[in-house]
Amino acid sequence: MPLAPCVAALLLVSCGDAPPEWIGESPLRWHQLNVSGTEAAGFTALGARQTGVDFTNDPSAEMVTRNQHLANGGGVSLGDVDGDGRVDIFLVNTRGANGLFLNRGGMRFEDASDAAGVNFGDRRPSGSALVDIDGDGDLDLLVSSMGAPVTLLENDGLGVFTDRSLESGFETSRAGSTMTLADIDGDGDLDLYAANYRLDRAADVFSSADRRETPVLERRDGEWVVNEMYREYYRVIEDAEGVLSWEFGQADDLYLNDGTGAFQREPISGSRFLDAEGEPLEVEAQEWGLAARFRDLNGDGAPDLYVANDFESPDQLWINDGAGTFRLTGAGALRKTSHASMSIAFADVDANGTTDIFVADMLPLSSRLRKTQVSTLMEVRPPPGSVEVTMQVNRNTLLLGNDDGAWTEAAQQAGLDASGWSWGAEFVDVDLDGHQDLLIATGHPWNAMDADTGERLRRTQAGAEWKDVMNLFPALRLPNRAFRNLGDGTFELVEGAWGLDRGEDISHGLATADLDGDGDLDVVVNRLGDPALVLRNDSEAARLAVKLVGLAPNTGAVGAKILVSGGPVDQVREVGAGGLYLSHSDGLQSFATGSASSLTIEVTWRSGARTVVEAEPNRLYEITEVLNQGAGPAPTGSPQATEGPLFEDLRAALAHTHADRPFNVTVAQPLIPRELSRLGPGITWTDSDGDGDPDLVVGAGAGGAVAYFENQNGTLRRAVAGPALEYDVTTLLPEPDGRSLLAGVANYEAPSPTAAVEVPTAVSIRLGPGGPGMGVPALSSDGSSTGALASADVDGDGDLDVFVGGRVYASAYPLPPTSRLFRRQQDGSLVYDSAASAPFSRVGLVSGVTFTDIDGDADPDLVVATDWGPPRLFINNRGGFTESTRSWGLSPYLSWWNGVTAGDLDGDGRMDLVLTSWGRNIGLEARTDRPLLGYWGDFDRNGQLDFLLAARDDRIGSVAPLTSFGRLSSGLPYVRRQTTTTYGAYADASLAQVLGPAISSGQVSEITTLQHMIFLNRGDRFEPRVLPAATQLAPAFHPSVADFDGDGHEDLLLTQNFFPNTLGAERFDAGRGLLLLGDGSGEFVPQTPSQSGINLRGDQRGAALADYDGDGRIDLAIGQNNGQTVLLHNRRGRRGIRVRLRGGAANPHGIGATLRVVYADGLGPARELRLGSGYWSVDDPVAVLGLRTEPEGIEVRWPDGVVQRVDVTNDQLGITVVRANR
Repeated sequence: MPLAPCVAALLLVSCGDAPPEWIGESPLRWHQLNVSGTEAAGFTALGARQTGVDFTNDPSAEMVTRNQHLANGGGVSLGDVDGDGRVDIFLVNTRGANGLFLNRGGMRFEDASDAAGVNFGDRRPSGSALVDIDGDGDLDLLVSSMGAPVTLLENDGLGVFTDRSLESGFETSRAGSTMTLADIDGDGDLDLYAANYRLDRAADVFSSADRRETPVLERRDGEWVVNEMYREYYRVIEDAEGVLSWEFGQADDLYLNDGTGAFQREPISGSRFLDAEGEPLEVEAQEWGLAARFRDLNGDGAPDLYVANDFESPDQLWINDGAGTFRLTGAGALRKTSHASMSIAFADVDANGTTDIFVADMLPLSSRLRKTQVSTLMEVRPPPGSVEVTMQVNRNTLLLGNDDGAWTEAAQQAGLDASGWSWGAEFVDVDLDGHQDLLIATGHPWNAMDADTGERLRRTQAGAEWKDVMNLFPALRLPNRAFRNLGDGTFELVEGAWGLDRGEDISHGLATADLDGDGDLDVVVNRLGDPALVLRNDSEAARLAVKLVGLAPNTGAVGAKILVSGGPVDQVREVGAGGLYLSHSDGLQSFATGSASSLTIEVTWRSGARTVVEAEPNRLYEITEVLNQGAGPAPTGSPQATEGPLFEDLRAALAHTHADRPFNVTVAQPLIPRELSRLGPGITWTDSDGDGDPDLVVGAGAGGAVAYFENQNGTLRRAVAGPALEYDVTTLLPEPDGRSLLAGVANYEAPSPTAAVEVPTAVSIRLGPGGPGMGVPALSSDGSSTGALASADVDGDGDLDVFVGGRVYASAYPLPPTSRLFRRQQDGSLVYDSAASAPFSRVGLVSGVTFTDIDGDADPDLVVATDWGPPRLFINNRGGFTESTRSWGLSPYLSWWNGVTAGDLDGDGRMDLVLTSWGRNIGLEARTDRPLLGYWGDFDRNGQLDFLLAARDDRIGSVAPLTSFGRLSSGLPYVRRQTTTTYGAYADASLAQVLGPAISSGQVSEITTLQHMIFLNRGDRFEPRVLPAATQLAPAFHPSVADFDGDGHEDLLLTQNFFPNTLGAERFDAGRGLLLLGDGSGEFVPQTPSQSGINLRGDQRGAALADYDGDGRIDLAIGQNNGQTVLLHNRRGRRGIRVRLRGGAANPHGIGATLRVVYADGLGPARELRLGSGYWSVDDPVAVLGLRTEPEGIEVRWPDGVVQRVDVTNDQLGITVVRANR
């Protein structure tokens, strides 16, 4: 047969209308792809004149005004309906004038809408899907509608359809939206889940006059009830916040397929749907469903289900047991969801082998829209310490899958939290680099959240008829968005959206398919009021296309997973059906091949059978499932068996919950960016009874009590709690006698500055058989609120001096407080040393502190973690301190530092630093070239400090406030009266214009990073390194350095989260406590909760280390604000060697000494003994040193610089080193 002129040899491809030449036959055949394109990745929009796709979803203005739900748009479905091997296009028209366009090759399409029988003017269609319902090998058409049952159109194989809705079991009229299909029960056919919204809104039916005349709620016989005329729309909700009327949506539908295309509805309740505790749902929820999508999320081969609901209707994540019974994911595993959830997209964003979930919402990218829109989210702040709660947020969410079935919300760190008023969304590898990018359709007829219009309408409707009020809001036409996947779990906004942005419009349904047969994915978008977009992918990169053919009745192989390895990265896709917003994509999957010459395709079918194919790039492989093919190994992505977690959680044995009574900081400083009244607790290990093992002491907040746990032969027993505290205590610092604690006292909650001065800086708490005693004033106050404490022999006289960090002045944040040094006297008392304290008088807002020998001269230098400042380094020279922050290279790193510790992270014997901050997942960004700014001063002259976060806004070319106009107006009322009287004016104003002349009296602080970092000590400078991305998902407070796994390299532990943000700011709860294993070079690998055993969902603060049971493994205790204290017992680390020092009476544990293991080939990492480090916490001074090989001895450098070596053997569990004479 002669070759086509555009190819040679066997490279026969689609050329115009010529069909491809297939090599091989079922179950495996392939053909070469004709790859052409442009060097720059992206799409070219092809107009109707070029493609023949002349279609506009054009409901009349009258239609959408009278029923605003019709403005939710129409979908698009892509698939080969006529069996010619080319992908056709079906587009939904809200009026019913749907469009079917048959692909004739060369990106030319023929309008077959009328002949195909896909128009129906008696309905208001919304969503669609092209799926083989009856197993006959062709694609049938499902259409959802507003106010009608699901429509099933049966395909005759040639693209002509017949309505089989009634005989198929679709009888119930619904406000239908997105449909998704999968074989939920493993019987081989496709079942249907249909998300439903609501036919109309109460606002479309009842005028404000109706509501004034007849309120929605009224009280009858002592109970709140909904008036009769509203009962089809509202129900009563009563909770701790009060009583409200809730406008409910509509129940979703699950239809089970009998294999022939006949369906039976199953309730979304009963034995099929279970709550988070495994109990059958009693009633079907009436939610506002916009999207639903099946995907195997836990790697067991069965399709799980995510349902995206609008408004306060909670999203639902259902896990399939494999037999079609779904269990709701509880709040502990799903911490956050979007508020106005529009659409769902799946991909392995962070390349950890698990599927991640993107949910689109409406947060604007535009700084102007962010300031002029007011969210409809009714925020409910859970009680302090609550963990069994899923919070809604007014933005996109990205749920990262973990290996234990829990989800970590990471959209802000990923750069995906905002895309505007969003609808359809899908992951597509646009540039074929192996990483899936994200495309989002946006826009709406009305900017219904425009605050200025809303305020104007609350005053007057400007003469409009009540049903036309919505048309008084401005339009919200937006550009479509594309985000490029950078391959590290983060994304960047692509200018022009790779051609997806065709100017401001209103786009809804979005779907993908290879329309031109070149193996990459093209895109079709259904727009409201504008012609549909047909976008040709112009990438020229090498690719591999895979099309699966399944066994009947699941001929589309829905639920099959495809793993392609050998390319730039391993890539996994799952064949789906429906599930895109109102839309459906074709089942062909496209993969990047990079420079590879050979690849491997591994298909895991829904049945569990497995097919492996060796492949080459730039080919399309069609793989057919074979009957009775044996099952392969566990499905791709399933969790792998491990030896078990490193730690065992023994919190139940402690049965202790930290208490910290509420305090309303916003009375004194209404614009403060975060609360400072719930910063504890700290944790301390100390041998208070002198029996040789460490006892545990946990700090407390105001209204709580210090808790003491006596260690009895490796078992912690709860003693009597101490007396109730009037103020929070911070660090609990053991005194040299071992029987008492020096406890820092935070006066932040004092009712006045005078009262604050009367609160002692620290109290002495005696520990005894009856528990902690009453605190006795020990250090006098200078007015500042105490934060971190640390102790060391600063002046080399053999006893332990104390540094007291000033955290804040009550009601005067961020005015820098004083920090002080107290010298230990011969009688054991502490005396303030004003001369030695002079360098610390303006050190800043001290959050964490540690003594450590940075310069290697055997005396303790001081490192301070400051809020709104750099890590401050003070070098000790014979008891006097000189600040060396700049000379050691720390000054550029301005942050909200929380905690600090030191350790030999790279094994060179020098002390490196670990500093914790707030991470990259809090919605704020700080860089050296774009710092985060804090402006503060008494701007309204009322005697109190005001505080505003600000940053440069390129749109206005100046620094602008980040605080919302509503909150700013409350805190500084003059702003709304005098300088910026509307939301629009505020959005366009610089900070100077907002504050007016008062800005001249203010001061400014800045932040250049919010990342958690380590600083490697290079002898005379620090080398900065950012900790891995997993650490940046949440704020961190306490850092610990120890060899947790016992391999001879130092590891890191971080406590995470911060809940007490002010109302309107979401709490930061993505962390669960994080262990990072070190490799000895300064690099660290984050461990999952399944690997580490650390799974803390609360508001974590201090932590402290001890081998409390003497087994040669480091254990730890972690405190959580208003939460459970957690004891983590190390059960799987390799045993190390316990080292106990015996120093003099004034420093009995040798605090300040450095320990190293001696090996035949050198020394292990250096470990310092400290009293106070990290965040408000104190480790047991008995160290456990991990062993990388057989040890020869232990080297001790005592605090005075004397080096002593003691021999040890490989099987020696512990050693006590007594200070040798000089």
